[in-house]
Amino acid sequence: FTPEAFRMYLQRSMCMALENRKPPSAFLDLEPELAFRFPKGAKVKPKGLSKVELNGIVGTVTGRYDVAKGRVGIQFPEPHGILSVKALNLEPDETYEEWSSKLRIE
Repeated sequence: FTPEAFRMYLQRSMCMALENRKPPSAFLDLEPELAFRFPKGAKVKPKGLSKVELNGIVGTVTGRYDVAKGRVGIQFPEPHGILSVKALNLEPDETYEEWSSKLRIE
């Protein structure tokens, strides 16, 4: 694979997974572009932060990225506001299992 071919593969895999209500590709972390991995408006939860009161609090990706430091801008509820969080410390708002169990209930 070339880097561009791999990126296209990931994009197709993500689209197919979402359409089929499946989890996205396990290779997503290999894509270095933060905007691709954390699109603006996505809901995320931090984990392993030194500000422990933020761990597990759902925030929204603002679309601000610091690629050199591997950080993503996240809008948290007041009083926290917008903070720059390392991408390694972010996970989706809900796991695939949580998301799919809500679908079964509805």
